[in-house]
Amino acid sequence: MKKYWRIAKMALEEHLVYRLNIFLWRFRNVVFLFSLIAFWQAVFAGKGEIFGYQKQQLFTYVIGASILKALVFSSRVADLAGMIKSGEVVHKFLLKPWQVIGVFFSRDLAVKLTDIFFTLAEAFVLIKLMRLPIYWPEERETIWLFSLSCFLAIFLFFFLSFLLSLTAFWVDNVWAPRWLFGAIFLNFFAGAFFPLDILPRPLFQLINLTPFPYLVYFPLKIYLGQLKRGEIYQGIFLLSFWLVFFVLFTRWTWQKGLKNYSPWGG
Repeated sequence: MKKYWRIAKMALEEHLVYRLNIFLWRFRNVVFLFSLIAFWQAVFAGKGEIFGYQKQQLFTYVIGASILKALVFSSRVADLAGMIKSGEVVHKFLLKPWQVIGVFFSRDLAVKLTDIFFTLAEAFVLIKLMRLPIYWPEERETIWLFSLSCFLAIFLFFFLSFLLSLTAFWVDNVWAPRWLFGAIFLNFFAGAFFPLDILPRPLFQLINLTPFPYLVYFPLKIYLGQLKRGEIYQGIFLLSFWLVFFVLFTRWTWQKGLKNYSPWGG
């Protein structure tokens, strides 16, 4: 385990080197979150409830989605695609005594640590400046179930992203599908912008057949206390099912890709 902790430490140091990039990225996130909050404040003007959400619940959802995006979506797995195309994956991973999944998960942890720190600070400042009402669950069990769903969501996203990077074994450019994956499936289908249950019911039911709502929407619904215990346990079961499925599918794809792998560089 020590070697993976060292990898995480090196990734953290590498991530903090380009401070201007971090500043611009954080500034972008603050502007986006501020705009999203301002939008919902305008929608709530003169109203006590919309779409079945009270003001306190909806603003908690918006802030919570921002925090969960930092916790779940922060990742360095996209680097794997470039390493596969360049041939770096051979001498960096295949010829060394460590698992590629363990290496990239360690790198992910370093990025998540940085992003969650900044996101919490930004959220705290915006909550104070804009005087946002925030919901706090009363039951300890709700906190535990919420934490469990977040823990599983982190791994689910990791294997989803890892699987997407493995397409580099067969295609020349994975950035287009990755952008499509991030911009549409993650942010929209995961409920990162707004609660999914405000959508038309047929569309909402269709999205629920995918693994994406379990990354952001489902944990936040647990936190807000808007799900019954049976619905929570069913959701955690489905989340676990998707996680196991993508773990096995990712391992199979990795082995399949290595069999026909012919690196051009490295």
